[in-house]
Amino acid sequence: MKIKFQTQIKTDGSGPYRTMVQSLMKIARNEGFLGAWRGNTAAEILYVSFTAWQFATYHTLKRGLADSSNKIPSHLSFVCGAAAGTTACLMTYPFDLIRTQMAVRGIESMSLSVIVRNTIRNKGMSGLFWGLKPSLLQTAVYMGASFAIYESTLDVVSAAWDKNNDTDSTIPMTVAGALAGMISKFVAFPIDTVKKRMQTFQLDRNLLQPSQRMDIETMRGAMHCARTMLAKEGFLSFYSGVGTAVIKSAVTASIAYPLYSHFRRAIGKQLGDDDLHHV
Repeated sequence: MKIKFQTQIKTDGSGPYRTMVQSLMKIARNEGFLGAWRGNTAAEILYVSFTAWQFATYHTLKRGLADSSNKIPSHLSFVCGAAAGTTACLMTYPFDLIRTQMAVRGIESMSLSVIVRNTIRNKGMSGLFWGLKPSLLQTAVYMGASFAIYESTLDVVSAAWDKNNDTDSTIPMTVAGALAGMISKFVAFPIDTVKKRMQTFQLDRNLLQPSQRMDIETMRGAMHCARTMLAKEGFLSFYSGVGTAVIKSAVTASIAYPLYSHFRRAIGKQLGDDDLHHV
């Protein structure tokens, strides 16, 4: 639903996808029940790979910067999170582009392998990385803010939940993760929308619905895309679908952070790695 919202052109202030319930029903009616999972194979590969790279990189950087209490200040947490996110983005970006294009095309979507072949044949290898620059910026802001907010709010939430300030408790990690996901997604969302528009624009116009076609012949980059959106659709177009995105991000982060922490400690115990267990 988020991608449907972000990629519809609303020059007259409206679009075919309006609310979450209406959009879900529309997808089910036009594409079948499984239409809401369109592009899920590429998305799963993306999320598994991205999360692995992201947490591994963040953990490595944090271990090198943490003080004796295994803490780092918020600004360093932001830098580590941004570096981890951009590294993961570089490694996994083609799957992001493919997932978007499959979701946009809906029931007319091609398979993952066909999209890759067609993109390479028509655009070259660089076509798989179209829209990478705004994606790197969006990911740096999103993941930097997410890790910084999580690290800074975990102690506060833990203290409010447990007088012993147990930061290993699942509930505080879940709450801190949800807050981190919601706030960071809202901050970075306009850049994500520009990225999604660029990923969609790469498709042949004949493959898109009229409501998905931007009224320009060529797109000269992220700034050109953003200026076009602002001029033709207004500022709010950058936040189309933000409610869906914030909910999704809150759920994702509230699960990812506690699971990462629990698995990290469990693996640390098995390996006898005290640093892995505590950081």
